[in-house]
Amino acid sequence: MNEIQTLLSTLKAKGVTLRIQERELKVSAPKGILTPGLTAEIKTHKEEIINILSTIIRKNGNGKIERADRNNKLPLSFSQQRMWFLNQLEGEKAIYHIPFAMKVEGNLNLEKLEYTLNEIVKRHETLRTVFPSVDGNPVQKIIESYKCKIEYEDLTEHSEYKNELKIKKFLKEKIIIPFNLAEGPVFRTYVYKLSKDIHILLIVIHGIAADGWSAGVLFNELSTLYELDTAKEYPLENIEIQFVDFAVWQREQFDKKVYEPQLRYWKKQLEDSPTALDFPFDFPRKTVHDFIGERIFFSVNAKTTKRLNTLLKDTGTSPFMLLWGVYAYLLYRYTSQRDVLIGAPVANRTKNELEKIIGFFANTLVLRAKINPSLTFLEYLEQIKQISLDALANQDLPFDKLVEEIDPQRSLAHAPLFQTMFVLQNAPSNIDKETKLKISAFDIDTNVAHFDITFVVNVFDREINGFIEINSTLIKHESG
Repeated sequence: MNEIQTLLSTLKAKGVTLRIQERELKVSAPKGILTPGLTAEIKTHKEEIINILSTIIRKNGNGKIERADRNNKLPLSFSQQRMWFLNQLEGEKAIYHIPFAMKVEGNLNLEKLEYTLNEIVKRHETLRTVFPSVDGNPVQKIIESYKCKIEYEDLTEHSEYKNELKIKKFLKEKIIIPFNLAEGPVFRTYVYKLSKDIHILLIVIHGIAADGWSAGVLFNELSTLYELDTAKEYPLENIEIQFVDFAVWQREQFDKKVYEPQLRYWKKQLEDSPTALDFPFDFPRKTVHDFIGERIFFSVNAKTTKRLNTLLKDTGTSPFMLLWGVYAYLLYRYTSQRDVLIGAPVANRTKNELEKIIGFFANTLVLRAKINPSLTFLEYLEQIKQISLDALANQDLPFDKLVEEIDPQRSLAHAPLFQTMFVLQNAPSNIDKETKLKISAFDIDTNVAHFDITFVVNVFDREINGFIEINSTLIKHESG
């Protein structure tokens, strides 16, 4: 990889967006990312970057996502299609339900909340989309005039719901209620009153319609619109394209073989990779994988977090690179397996216009670490950094198409390619911001484990926290 390719991969990994406007290079980046050194590098290679981007635009027909004709049959994205087929094959399962729960403190206006939710439904077609079968194939059908209704219940007279664990158990019963993808709706909203000024707001969305990033979009719009004084100007930008437009565009890109170079990269990267992680589980693996799990929470104190932040700064490494690298090495220490595959979700919103849309955009990367114990930690970290940059530079290929093309050895006992996942939580959200209502996250353990082990990390300036999600049929709580 040459110098300019390395720079472009680094910028992409750090969330820096580059675009050409009237032959000028436009750069946008998350706060604090564009250091003086990185800015200087961009300026030095400005003309080369413009030429590379111009070549890509010419080759891919600008790569712009156009609005699809709503009178045509509207296909599912590749990820949606896989989920739809699993739904048909296995029946409706709660493992694909995404719960967004909030504790709301203050004088909640239920009528205004319902109006706000319906404004969001108007903005995002995916929340009013159903998935019927036409000639045996799924299509997206957009309902033009769907109205959301909140299911409300006053629990103040039920003394048992003063116990938080019992409230969460009650909410879990709501989360697992099946969806009908062919008829809809694909989401449900509940409000439960616990006291005069405390409510729980629970929104459950089927995974075919949303992802983790969508939670941030939903919460941001919910808090903004609920606070809106109708006399003021509408505060949200218009949404020019919708998720269905992305789904149509994605398939067009695949038909044009735009993803072929990325497919070649992944085939080479995953050649002769191990079929499973040889972890010393407490119980033997069942012949058919189940999804029963639990979460074990952890936190890293401020002192250690500060030292990690210093290491990141000194090595020019992102939190994602450092933490998944450490996790890979930890797996090596447990398994003595020097070739480790870890799944990692990415937002897959590489275009600015996709960042404000609710939908199932998320893609999965397969990170392969080949552990060499003779390397120093800094040498190992440099290796992990390069693996990360290469993977992120090839993140557009849909994971489902990768699995289809590679056709790895299949087993009902575990997931293909990898059995453990690393998740860095960094989706934008206005939860905990100052508003008329105090809104905070209300975490619910749904007791679902999609993989053997999932390592989920939230990174903050002063503290790192998260949880380890384990498959309870393989690992004891005490071992986790």
